[in-house]
Order: sequence, then C-alpha cells, then structure tokens
Amino acid sequence: MVDASVVIHREPTGAFGMGTKPYVMLPAVVRHRVGIAAGDQVLLVADPNYDVLVVHPLAALDTMITAYHATLSQGRESR
Repeated sequence: MVDASVVIHREPTGAFGMGTKPYVMLPAVVRHRVGIAAGDQVLLVADPNYDVLVVHPLAALDTMITAYHATLSQGRESR
C-alpha cells in the first residue's frame, strides 16, 4: 500500500490470482486500510513498465484531483 492506494505486484507463486471476471479481489485487511468497502468502485491503473496494478479508491482520486487543481491555480497567480 502506498498512501491511500494499493499497489499489486505480480508474484507467480503468490496466494492470490487474477481470474477472468472483471473485478479484482482484495483481502479485507487491505481494503480496510485504504477505506475500500466490498463492491466499491475504484480506478485500476496498469503500469506494464513496473509490472504492477494500482488500485485507487475514489477518495484518493478526489485528493489527487484537488491537489492538482491547486497547482493549476498557483500557476495562474504567478503569471
């Protein structure tokens, strides 16, 4: 876990696997640490360069977007 998101690394001998269904199962202890409830919508981001899948809860997206918009506002003020 990184801040409020979950980073999943491929591990061929790991205990969990990806099935063919269009969802990712996360252990309850992981979901609880980042504030994801069973059935919540999340943003999945695959990064093939690092061979990871990142799970962003909607609350983390809100925080990231708010911070990004703050930097946009600061850029306008410095002109």
